[in-house]
Amino acid sequence: MADSPVRPNSSGSSKAGSQLLRYDKSKGSLQNQLSRAMVRLRDHDHDRGYLPDGELSRLVCKEAVEEVLRGFTPSTRPLANMDIAAEAQEICRDTENYPSTSNGHEKEIETQLKPRSYRKVFAVLLLIERVCKIRRFVKEAVCDADLPLVVDTGSFSLRRKGRLDVPLRCFKGWTQSALTQFEERQWIVLAPHFSWRRSPVIHHDFCNGIILPFTSWTKLKRASGMGQVFKVEIHADHHSLDTGRGNNRFFAIKRLKSEEHEDFNREVSILRGLNKEHHAHPNLISLLATYKQHGIYYLIFPWAEADLIGYWMDINPSPSHDSETIMWLAEQCVGLASGLAKIHRYETLSGSSLLNLSFPRKSTAYHISVETASDLGGEENDTRIFFGRHGDIKPSNILWFPDTSGEGRKGGLKITDFGIAHFKTKDYFTFQERGRAPNSPTYRCPEWDTKDEIASTSYDIWALGCVYLEFITWYFGGYKYQREFGRKRLTSGDAWGEDEVGIDTFFTVEKSSRKPIVKPAVTEFIRDLYAHTECTDFFRKFLAMIEEEILIVEEKLPDGSKVGRKSAAHIARDLQEIIQRTLKNGGAKGPILQERIIGRARSW
Repeated sequence: MADSPVRPNSSGSSKAGSQLLRYDKSKGSLQNQLSRAMVRLRDHDHDRGYLPDGELSRLVCKEAVEEVLRGFTPSTRPLANMDIAAEAQEICRDTENYPSTSNGHEKEIETQLKPRSYRKVFAVLLLIERVCKIRRFVKEAVCDADLPLVVDTGSFSLRRKGRLDVPLRCFKGWTQSALTQFEERQWIVLAPHFSWRRSPVIHHDFCNGIILPFTSWTKLKRASGMGQVFKVEIHADHHSLDTGRGNNRFFAIKRLKSEEHEDFNREVSILRGLNKEHHAHPNLISLLATYKQHGIYYLIFPWAEADLIGYWMDINPSPSHDSETIMWLAEQCVGLASGLAKIHRYETLSGSSLLNLSFPRKSTAYHISVETASDLGGEENDTRIFFGRHGDIKPSNILWFPDTSGEGRKGGLKITDFGIAHFKTKDYFTFQERGRAPNSPTYRCPEWDTKDEIASTSYDIWALGCVYLEFITWYFGGYKYQREFGRKRLTSGDAWGEDEVGIDTFFTVEKSSRKPIVKPAVTEFIRDLYAHTECTDFFRKFLAMIEEEILIVEEKLPDGSKVGRKSAAHIARDLQEIIQRTLKNGGAKGPILQERIIGRARSW
């Protein structure tokens, strides 16, 4: 279900925008205004609210603090003989915002080098109605950078993190109830800031008390193969994540099913490697940040409006039969193959390989042990090639991002979900190594079920060919025609066992020879596509590539050679050439500028 803020006026406005609104005492007491400015999500994080950074800066300002300090009665006023204005200035001293860190060392350095601020401490004391004690905190230099204070279980007192042996005099005389109030309410002003860095991606290790700065949190009906995905809005004051598409409001957060660090590290190490500038690709998803809380790992990605199935079904179920749509389809197919080629052949310096890791597991299926340059007798700066396999190419693992440039383009596709991706120094994967993959039945290749064979990166190529064929089907007849293709494969489906009749794979097994073949229903449907009124020269050549070089059953010949599928890199290259030969002179639907087509094709 979707969680929404209790107070709609507390949504993600920018910090700069919120600072333009000055504190207005006519709107009530500062304590009440702080309470109203808090953001709370129903049914998320136990309904605990947080105070956005921009609201804290706006409300806890010098003028407001002065007013509160002057309101003390003589018997409780700690500043009777002091300059209240100077004290308010010290409390509200500006400091830079820093991303949350996973340990206290950076925070201790910040405390030593940066001017101290007491805005957050002041707000907490005000919310628990003990603001008259602020002078004690200022005198002892217990400032915002010291938060969160932690409970010393032995004495049940609050101490600085990393300095539990030093008692804090500012809490002298406090009851346990008051200490508990401070400990619980301090989290309101400690919502973290998510920062973006291309490489290495920043990881946040949050303690359980941290309240995450979300303004909406929606659980999606569909789940990723290795986790649950949520559509999340992060408050603009609390992130600098760059999606690269102009939409920095919503994000996709993937909660991993496994709580094992090895599972998290395997997927993230691959994504981090593909995030590096010389490995990044416009058709591969970018990882923005990661975090851990309550023992659970989370990955933050740009938000996509739909996966490819959702695009076919909901966004564009009846595509226009025009040159722009054909060109978009062609470009996306080139891009998907080009992106997949980045995975299949990952070039890196041996000293900085994304695979310089070993993940010990109960099963050997995902144990990775890669030799270093010294093991191989090479130099640390030698370029090395690793062979990767995505393992689960299918429309639901291809995301559609709308165009945000305002130029009327149709958006772009990106491959996602690297939860079962696998990299090796050789281009093969044994039966044991592929035992844990989810094996999406529809797009599974024939050799996946052959236990005495090994699979290679060409496993992904078969799946890509299936997606291509469905993509063309969608263009010719929309989502209904694509679904009809699926039903035709079901009616002719007898796979490896009698209990599997009806599975909509693209291959079947001959009963006499027990050898896999492309399903007759698929071959017949390709004939129908050739005869379709929308089948231009571009589609005829594209279909021929799919049928003759991609959707083929690999086999060894008597002379020892192998009939194999075209590589992802060759698919991208050859499809680009088909685009230039068939579309540049108006072979799609009317004239298209040659320079525009060649320029787009080369951009991949």
